[in-house]
Amino acid sequence: MEGKAEKNKQQKSNNTIAELLSGDVLNSKFILDNLSYILFLLLLAAAFVYKNHYIKDLNKRIAINQRELDQNTAEFVDAKTRFEIKTRRYKIAQALKDKGLVESQNALKVIRVTEKDSE
Repeated sequence: MEGKAEKNKQQKSNNTIAELLSGDVLNSKFILDNLSYILFLLLLAAAFVYKNHYIKDLNKRIAINQRELDQNTAEFVDAKTRFEIKTRRYKIAQALKDKGLVESQNALKVIRVTEKDSE
């Protein structure tokens, strides 16, 4: 009895393979009835593949931009440091002392004129 069941199972699998290879499975009622569902699943699979490629590209661009930002930040800090070194108050005072200019000891006073005052 078991030998017969095994033989039927093997014949059934052989029939399925033969149907797939001959294209009879495409003409079956099950495939035709569910064609819209199958096309929907194919569309979802295509969208999934596109999304994965888009995310990979996006991550690559983010990494490139992060590297550029780090380089620009380092250049800014370097330029700011060089600027601060060149423009220190005592160095400017020494450079201007040779030309006869000295730093004022009195605080600056600002006179502001408004439109009411000028009339």
